[in-house]
Amino acid sequence: MARPLCKIVAYFLILLLTGCTSTQIVDVFYPKYAQNFQCRRIIIKGNGLIAEKELVNALKGVAADYEVQLLNGMSIFPPTKEYSCKEMQKIAKQYSADSILIFGMKESTSSTYTPGTTSTDVYSCGSFSSVSVYSSPGYYITKTHIGICFRLINAENGETIWLAEGYGVGEDFESTICDICEETLSKLYLRHLLKKKKK
Repeated sequence: MARPLCKIVAYFLILLLTGCTSTQIVDVFYPKYAQNFQCRRIIIKGNGLIAEKELVNALKGVAADYEVQLLNGMSIFPPTKEYSCKEMQKIAKQYSADSILIFGMKESTSSTYTPGTTSTDVYSCGSFSSVSVYSSPGYYITKTHIGICFRLINAENGETIWLAEGYGVGEDFESTICDICEETLSKLYLRHLLKKKKK
């Protein structure tokens, strides 16, 4: 009984480990804005139709704890036109936005095959003997990889307030991008660029 139990425990450990998401974001910011500027209304501008929609939705999903309003840049800056920084500032003011968060994102996937295992137990007692064979099938582990970079701009003067880049690795796109967004807002909060809602 001990061997099958060990196999079950090992199987659930594999499920637990392969379900984890790893995220790392490295950031820098302009010291001039330390503790004297907080984002209240941010326009999110991306580098692609699908990427922008996915990131805005994910950011809005994790922004409920912060005193900030996120605006979808796709409707404010239509992707059919290129915008200079001055043009973006002018348009942002029309929407009462204090900052613009520009991002770039790249997604890829990887698959790793783990081969199955087979073990044999032989039990003998006098003239009686039995052989038990235990086997587990091989399996593929598929991971989603997302590389991302951010630039937060002051909508008033066009200065870069904050820069960040990093990556996320997880079991699917949705959970990976949500973890990236949570880490991103946490970084902005630690830089005193966001304020949390009072509970």
